[in-house]
Amino acid sequence: MLWDIFPGAMLVICDVNEYRRCAKEFGVPIVTQLFEKLHALCNLLVVVPENLKQVCGGDQLVSGFHALDSVSGVASFLTIYEQLQSN
Repeated sequence: MLWDIFPGAMLVICDVNEYRRCAKEFGVPIVTQLFEKLHALCNLLVVVPENLKQVCGGDQLVSGFHALDSVSGVASFLTIYEQLQSN
């Protein structure tokens, strides 16, 4: 279903998920963590703008970014995403 609505986003999610799986095999924790964060951000691409704030407050996204000094990076990403969706 999402594939039909967001085909580009789904391709990115699938590709990043495969890169994440491969990166995990290297056994370098920081690389694994960074790919986990990237995957969490990519998942936001299939969220409709009206639900972004709700999703960003969820445990899965928040726990994916617990190591960030601030949430400004996520907030910036969401702002850009909302702007793109409204155009």
